[in-house]
Amino acid sequence: MIADFIEIKRKLDRHFRVLAREVQIKSMPIAAVLPTTIQHEGHQTQHGEIRSDYEETSATIQFHRDEIPGMTLAELERKVVESAVDVAAQVERGILQTFERVARESGQIHEGKRLTPDAFLDALDRMDIDFDEGRDKPQFPTLFAGPPAIAKLDQALSSMTPAESAAHGARKSAILDRKYAEYISRENNRRLAD
Repeated sequence: MIADFIEIKRKLDRHFRVLAREVQIKSMPIAAVLPTTIQHEGHQTQHGEIRSDYEETSATIQFHRDEIPGMTLAELERKVVESAVDVAAQVERGILQTFERVARESGQIHEGKRLTPDAFLDALDRMDIDFDEGRDKPQFPTLFAGPPAIAKLDQALSSMTPAESAAHGARKSAILDRKYAEYISRENNRRLAD
């Protein structure tokens, strides 16, 4: 009789799935804050062909036959962690590539331009903005820029003269007034299916 250790296998499987998920969450700062649905394959019988535009992410863990008898739990965990980090990197790259494609298609990439207060307002002027409980609570989109660009934007904003700051604030306010009117119009024209 060959022992199978089914319960031990289940516990190890559960342990490694939890470990991989925890590592992936820590390794994916962008994806970790996005709402997600994990879809596992192989647990359900399906008939027919299903097409989707999902990007596949995968990693392989390889063992040589001579490694297994002496392998410790820590060594196995290291292999799982390495593969989880690999999958996380694939997911993050895919998210950033999708963001870039969508931003390019909608004209919201300012390649080669400095990130200035006026460039920021120009970008706000070209996008839809949602509001939470009224005009005073806009839900601004996330700004993706490198730390040096953000530091320069902060420095440019803080070094404005009072007149420049007032003009910038007035332009921002006018943009938000118009965006709030557009938001109200969009919300009023929504159908139940939207």
